[in-house]
Amino acid sequence: MFKDVRLFIDNKKIEYEYKLDGKKIVINSLNGIKGSTLKIYFDENIYEIKFKSSTKIDNMLPGEIYLTLKKDNISFNVNLKDNFFVKSVYKFINGTIDKKALMEEIELFINNSSRKKINEDLNKLLLDIDNNDKELGELIIDNQDDYSRVFDLLVKNKTYLSFAKNMNMTELMLLITSYIYAPYTPKIDQETFNELVEEAKRYSHPYENVWRLAMNYDRKDYNYDLIDSFFVNSKDIWYLGEYISGVLQIDKEKIINMIVETLDKNFINQVINNSMIMGLLDDNCKNILNSNK
Repeated sequence: MFKDVRLFIDNKKIEYEYKLDGKKIVINSLNGIKGSTLKIYFDENIYEIKFKSSTKIDNMLPGEIYLTLKKDNISFNVNLKDNFFVKSVYKFINGTIDKKALMEEIELFINNSSRKKINEDLNKLLLDIDNNDKELGELIIDNQDDYSRVFDLLVKNKTYLSFAKNMNMTELMLLITSYIYAPYTPKIDQETFNELVEEAKRYSHPYENVWRLAMNYDRKDYNYDLIDSFFVNSKDIWYLGEYISGVLQIDKEKIINMIVETLDKNFINQVINNSMIMGLLDDNCKNILNSNK
């Protein structure tokens, strides 16, 4: 639980524990931590971090909080957003958590919620997932059948459908890019895909966000012109190399011609001197670059 919340003291990862205090989830670092600067990295799409009013925060960015430690432990509350449940469903569908972990996360979400109708719906969902009202003979099914059964329950659940429908473009982008690649991604049209790309470009860590979008929708019949232009125009050699090496649908010759069309000799030579990129290119692409250096 809470793998999406990580704590570091002066760049060294530290352990923590959590407890339930009524409807509150309280995270406590283990006593005896030493250092001066605490960094908290978290998925801002599913968590809201709350400190005591007396806690002085040095800097706060999307998914990142920095503060100076004044004692040898730290405590803060975590509120679960609606997208916590959406991501729990997403994780199960894509096989990153099993049924037991899914149920634990749903139970935690219910505990953190004060909405009667939603809690009733999710409690019923838990009962259906658990299958505890079935006869023994009905429970003798293989894991794939059970996965399909739970999959069907989740994607038809009214709370899930309501939460997913109300996600804005930033929230949808953050859900998708929380993984480098997921087999099952939201079904969207080209216009929405382009909007997600633009949102990823505007948000914190744009290179990583756009690259993850490209990885997640690779070979799913989407036009990547916006992403091609973004990585070429960024002139970031490392991410350009990751894009060329990781995304299978791209036309490498098209990318090379776009690089040449920048007329930036320094950029072209950086590409030529990058062994990873050059190792991915055929002789024709290499010749195009070398004739324009």
